[in-house]
Amino acid sequence: MTTQINTQTPEPRIESDGRSLEVTEIFDTIQGEGPYAGIPATFVRLAGCNLACVWCDTKYTTRKTLSIDTILGECNKNLVVITGGEPMRQNIIPLIKSLEYENKTVQVETNGVYWDPELKNVDATLVISPKTSSIHPEHYNRPHWIKMIVGGVAFPSQPNNKGGEVEGQYYPDYVIPLDSGDEQVNKLNEQQAIAYTFEHDCIFQLQLHKKIGLK
Repeated sequence: MTTQINTQTPEPRIESDGRSLEVTEIFDTIQGEGPYAGIPATFVRLAGCNLACVWCDTKYTTRKTLSIDTILGECNKNLVVITGGEPMRQNIIPLIKSLEYENKTVQVETNGVYWDPELKNVDATLVISPKTSSIHPEHYNRPHWIKMIVGGVAFPSQPNNKGGEVEGQYYPDYVIPLDSGDEQVNKLNEQQAIAYTFEHDCIFQLQLHKKIGLK
């Protein structure tokens, strides 16, 4: 039986000039996964998501509208991670360009469904965590990393068996066991993720930030 963690409603894409964004929170932490794992970072968590994965443990529906200048003023670390929810629901290109103008390293964490042609004109690192079988094909024409969440209720069909089979569609660079909130279930998820890592010769990671008690 699938344990439903997430009850937040999916939201459509927002068309805007990107000079202000709907933000859930901004905080400093240590990046816990992906190519920058272990590096101090400012996380800019944008509000809303176009999907509703039942196992998602991130709160992303509370929001406040902030200008780019306000967001920049809270980006304390050299690495800035723009995440969500789904950050590409909104026009994040002006924010990325402003951060890069300040010589920040920018990482965008996305489910890959949406694409913006301007992504080809910025240096931001794209980390795609597929939740459906419909990543926008333009992502493959730009350098990116694939991060797969593996666990009993999350894989291979995501989200809630409505998104198409994820297994076999992508070749992940990083594999991370799903955090279910249950210690015994998490042990099983870790074993499943380890087996997947051996099968596909990718990189196994635990969520470092959670292991050391950070967001």
